[in-house]
Amino acid sequence: MLLTIVPISASKMCLNASLRFLKLNGLW
Repeated sequence: MLLTIVPISASKMCLNASLRFLKLNGLW
């Protein structure tokens, strides 16, 4: 179970981080 949960949570964190980065830059 952990092998499937960890990548999903990691991808969500990366997605949230990229969205915040774009918002800070005013590109999105």
